[in-house]
Amino acid sequence: MLNKISQFFDQLTTTQSNETQTIDQELAIAALLIEMANSDGTSSDRELSVISQLLTKLFGVAKTDVDALISKAKQSSEDAVCLYRYTSVVKEASIDLRNQVVLALWKVSYADGVLDPHEEATIRKVADLLYVSHSDFVRNKLEAQTIMGIA
Repeated sequence: MLNKISQFFDQLTTTQSNETQTIDQELAIAALLIEMANSDGTSSDRELSVISQLLTKLFGVAKTDVDALISKAKQSSEDAVCLYRYTSVVKEASIDLRNQVVLALWKVSYADGVLDPHEEATIRKVADLLYVSHSDFVRNKLEAQTIMGIA
């Protein structure tokens, strides 16, 4: 009996580490942006358009590649249980890229013109998991407000 329980937990941790290994930085960032768009319960076409633009600019890839990445990120997001699956990949990046991710999250949250409390809570959680300081969190928020015409 104890052996079966041990095998179950070994299998569970092996499966989780394999899932983490198959998520690259681009997919992790795209999935975080999709999670942001869905954090208030709905995702608008405007939010998805902003995500597409952000990913194109951030990774410098063609629109068709971004569309495929967004599709893959949506599927991954549906299967995800928590944000850590993605932030654990992104937190290994430079602080500059992590700040760009937080700024992108703010832009997506402001895409529909309304900041939902769930969106702000999600950004706070991601920023903390990415080790982005509170001052950078606020700076990115203010910059996104200016860029998105909110303020």
